[in-house]
Amino acid sequence: MKDLVSLIKDDLRDSDIICRYGGEEFIILLPASDENAAYDIVERIRKNIEKNLKAGESNSRITISTGC
Repeated sequence: MKDLVSLIKDDLRDSDIICRYGGEEFIILLPASDENAAYDIVERIRKNIEKNLKAGESNSRITISTGC
């Protein structure tokens, strides 16, 4: 989970806030972002996770779903 959060934080600005919400859910607050900017940020996070995070020894890709 720490690897996931680190990858997410890599794509956030200093003003953005990430919070855990439940077991495997996170909320990312993006102040001063309109819908288009928010979409760009979460899409960049999604691609970064898909590219860099693998599931254990199987090397299966990990993906996420997002919403704005």
